[in-house]
Amino acid sequence: MNTDKQKTLLSVFIRVHLWLKRAFGGVPGRPSMDRTKTAGFRKNLTVAALLALLPAGGACQEAQKAPLEREPGGWALTYRGSVPAARTLRINGHGPVTLEGGTALTFEYTVRLSVAARSEAEARSILVRAPLEVKRGESVILTAPGGPVRARILVKAPALGMARIVDSDGVVDASGIEGELDVASRSGEVTVDRIGALAR
Repeated sequence: MNTDKQKTLLSVFIRVHLWLKRAFGGVPGRPSMDRTKTAGFRKNLTVAALLALLPAGGACQEAQKAPLEREPGGWALTYRGSVPAARTLRINGHGPVTLEGGTALTFEYTVRLSVAARSEAEARSILVRAPLEVKRGESVILTAPGGPVRARILVKAPALGMARIVDSDGVVDASGIEGELDVASRSGEVTVDRIGALAR
């Protein structure tokens, strides 16, 4: 991220923080316990608002600048990143998906996007229009592009209360999920291991 974008993002953070401080600055005459609750609520809301403003890894920018790898029949771009821990996860895949629960303190993902193209320029043009999407709210949602782009997804996750994998094309391998696992795969083998609750 360049300096101008960092300054802009910081300015937005400051404005949101000041707005929340004014909006939830406490009510005169309330008991100290109420003020404490309000302060805690304000802190949590501030953190949530700032997290919502964080970019999802600069996917489009990465697709524009990152080097592509040549592979048989086309080109590939690999995304690597991490997302703060959450108790629920959804993966929308378009190719092989591997989920390893309880193996990291945060969500650590490696996603390789492959596309059939005659040249690097053609491949980059396709990948820029179809980037990886990562969203963090109450749950983490990782979405691979579909269409001509095939994705190979590996996620190492913290302890999970719920995981859902929706895959349109590829095998699914999930393990180490403390809570419920829900898998919807149109094609490909599904393998699960060490699942704490219902697996389907």
